[in-house]
Amino acid sequence: SRSRVNNIRLAAKKLDYTVVQPGEEFSFNNTTGSKSKKMGYKNATVIVKTPKGAKHKKAPGGGVCQLSTTVYNAALKCGFKVTERHEHSDDVHYVPKGKDATVTYNGADLKFINNRKKPIMIRAYVGKKTVGIDILERG
Repeated sequence: SRSRVNNIRLAAKKLDYTVVQPGEEFSFNNTTGSKSKKMGYKNATVIVKTPKGAKHKKAPGGGVCQLSTTVYNAALKCGFKVTERHEHSDDVHYVPKGKDATVTYNGADLKFINNRKKPIMIRAYVGKKTVGIDILERG
């Protein structure tokens, strides 16, 4: 939906060009900030964990987990030490089971440590139907 794309683009813009120094811990939530209407985020579908199971509802920032999930998978491929990651309470359609990373501001976060000897830079790309993350090691 347009709202999801808007939300993903806003978060990607904050994430793009992020530099993580050697030994530094990256936090998705600290980098992208609050997903509120005040910050330009629109209502889109989110998954909420309840005592009766997962529920789907509309809330500001819906869709941003597609970006955090993409960052998570890029971090895994680079061999970074993931220090915090949470699965959705329901299956998502855009990655295989166990490969997602849900985030909620002031709650579930995605964190990893740059365990390389050089700084890294995160680049974020959002197309009409794609989300991409490049992690570049600075020379």
